[in-house]
Amino acid sequence: MTYAVCRVLTAINFQCNTALTQILFHGSNLATLHEKLSPSILPQEFGGDCGPMSNDAIVSVLQMNEQLFKGVLHDTDQLMNKVTDAVPRLS
Repeated sequence: MTYAVCRVLTAINFQCNTALTQILFHGSNLATLHEKLSPSILPQEFGGDCGPMSNDAIVSVLQMNEQLFKGVLHDTDQLMNKVTDAVPRLS
C-alpha cells in the first residue's frame, strides 16, 4: 500500500518521503489519535462525537473518477520508466 500511496503522491507533485513522514498511523490507540484530532470532529468509530461514519459520498466520487485515477497512475508509470531508463546503471 505504501508504494501505491507514494506513486499517487509523486504523480501530484509531492515529495514522497516528506509527505509520507506526515502520515501518522494510530492503530487502535484512540488516545494518540485524540491528541492530534479533537473527538468533536471524529465519527463514532474513532471515539468521536459525530455519529456513525459513512463513506458513501467519497466512494461515489472515487468511482466516478476511476478512469482519471487510472490515467494518473499510467502517466506516472510512463514517467518513472523514462527516468529509470535515463539513469545510468550501476554495475
